[in-house]
Amino acid sequence: MAQQDSRKLVRTKEPGVYKRGAQYVVRWKHRGQSHKRYFDTFSEAREFKRTLNGAAKQPTTRETVLDYYEKWISSYRGRTARGLEETTRDEYRRSFELHVRPFALGRERMRDVTSRDVSDWFTALEGTGVKPPSIRKAKAALSAMLATAAQAGDIQANPVVGVRYVPTNAQPKRQRRALTIEDVDAIRSKLEPEWRLFFDLLAQSGCRVGELLGLTWQRVHLGDDARLTIAEQVYR
Repeated sequence: MAQQDSRKLVRTKEPGVYKRGAQYVVRWKHRGQSHKRYFDTFSEAREFKRTLNGAAKQPTTRETVLDYYEKWISSYRGRTARGLEETTRDEYRRSFELHVRPFALGRERMRDVTSRDVSDWFTALEGTGVKPPSIRKAKAALSAMLATAAQAGDIQANPVVGVRYVPTNAQPKRQRRALTIEDVDAIRSKLEPEWRLFFDLLAQSGCRVGELLGLTWQRVHLGDDARLTIAEQVYR
């Protein structure tokens, strides 16, 4: 017989969201039945609870995932004050066209999609050879759209929230080894002379390659308070 979790639920500042141990719990009632769902972070639990609150006041959509996507992708502005980069929109398009449209999830009605459907979709993607990084990007694209739909009251809640994708053959991360001065000197000695300054800046600043490629003189501050300001990155 399974033992019940005896740890008490602790109220948080968000009504309906509680803390139990290291996890957060959302409790709500639907058609007279009590429900609860666990989340790893407070922000995920809060977002889920708020979408539930909004959904109770508005009707849900009858559209399928792909039908909703067609009208959403061009008008989506992002979910932060920074807006949405067009490169991100293009990535979302690729994810939907390659990893949502060919699968059963795309034909499901938005309001019927569950967390289990999302998990099954991950399995189906892996079964066709899609790599974990592409699956994570597809998950982010789908979650962005469903979050928009939940905020608009078109669905009750974003079913992607709280669903983790763990690759079937996931391996523990290898311990990273910091480069030594000897390592840096050895790499530098193999570079063409015109690339050595670029490499020196990488090694000493900790910037990523794309961040240095996007660096302009307006973001370089010399003098006693020398510093770089990273405002964008460039990548292919």
